[in-house]
Amino acid sequence: MEKASNWRSLLPSPFVLLLPSLMISLVCATETLLPGQFLNANQSLVSKNGAFKLGVDCTNPGDDIDYFCGFSIWFANSSSCRSDHIPVWHPDLDTYGPGTYFSSPYNLSVSKEGLLQITGGYLFWSSSSYMTTASISAVAVLLDNGNLVARDKENSSIVIWRSFDCPTSILLPGGYLGFNRITGKNATLTINSYSFGMSVLTYTVSLDATRRRGFIIQQNPDGLTFAGTFPGWMDIHEELDYALTFNDEHTYLQLNRSGFIRFLKQGECDSILWSAPDSLCNFDSYCGPYGLCTTSGSCVCPVGLDPPLTSAWIAAGCSRKAPLNCGSVEVAFHPIDGIHTYSQNALKLEAANMNSRLEGDADEEQLKRACRVPCWCIQDAEDHRPMMGQVVHILEGVMGVDVPPVPRSLQNYVGMEDSTDVDSF
Repeated sequence: MEKASNWRSLLPSPFVLLLPSLMISLVCATETLLPGQFLNANQSLVSKNGAFKLGVDCTNPGDDIDYFCGFSIWFANSSSCRSDHIPVWHPDLDTYGPGTYFSSPYNLSVSKEGLLQITGGYLFWSSSSYMTTASISAVAVLLDNGNLVARDKENSSIVIWRSFDCPTSILLPGGYLGFNRITGKNATLTINSYSFGMSVLTYTVSLDATRRRGFIIQQNPDGLTFAGTFPGWMDIHEELDYALTFNDEHTYLQLNRSGFIRFLKQGECDSILWSAPDSLCNFDSYCGPYGLCTTSGSCVCPVGLDPPLTSAWIAAGCSRKAPLNCGSVEVAFHPIDGIHTYSQNALKLEAANMNSRLEGDADEEQLKRACRVPCWCIQDAEDHRPMMGQVVHILEGVMGVDVPPVPRSLQNYVGMEDSTDVDSF
């Protein structure tokens, strides 16, 4: 692409001809785009505090599949950290993937009604408006918090559109998850994950209105979910059960391509203050029916079961090496999805380690209840499993609990043949 000057396309042509030297310094320091001006690929808007810029950034500190080159909002003073070279917002997620380029000349403009458009021979992208009465003197402004807004030039409280209402994979301070009653927008984080075969998985983070500070990460098309809560030390404004606004300065919340959400400090390499989930195993049913998830996030099968023929663990899970020989008796099993457990023989080692750590200072009855209740909860027959209220009463010592039968899932896993061997309980 032929490099253009920093002022030529941002100004109406009469001013380009008459006052070029005067306008160069004005445009280089501006955070505002006026109707009739154009921002091209060689130019940027910079927030007044110099923290953010709007334009194309193709700097790549590392050679990897996450490399991104496109029109976005960026940290203006990015360091050598790879994490700083990510777009904090871009116009349309569907247009962008790793290695994205704007190969054609383009221009960003704002109409006097506040409509933002990216054009370059055809329309790349256009903003929307949630104002019933559009401004007749609109401008586009990149604010100090990284929020790009289209608003009335004279009355800044009249906002026509803003990037914080349609985040991509990052939330900056002042951004929110959930429903905005003023704009009618529901803000979620979204990112596409590309395999080397270019198949696409999409991860989203949305507000979980059923819990305080709750959120849900979902993977599509598989439908895996993880439900979590943001820690209490985060500066979050809770707007009843419909929105969470993040207010910690110099931080940001990021959804990465592996489906993990991270809370980081701006401008500091690898400064992860918090992240979730702890492992891919925490995604519901990650390894499919009968599959076991290891701490490294890989999937394995219990003894006596085979892995799927393809890598599609989530849908297929594990299958029996040999069919059941039950004659005419109909036998049904309830799949146990995504168990995060120990490898074989690790249970005995862990029990020995726990015994040495307790140094004999433990209540035997409490230990019995704590060991027996989980085994009752995974019984093969649903009507044998206790209700949650019963579980609480058992753990509190209000109710007694008998020795449970060993579920078939555990028998298969440890290779037991005699289900009456319950001495460890």
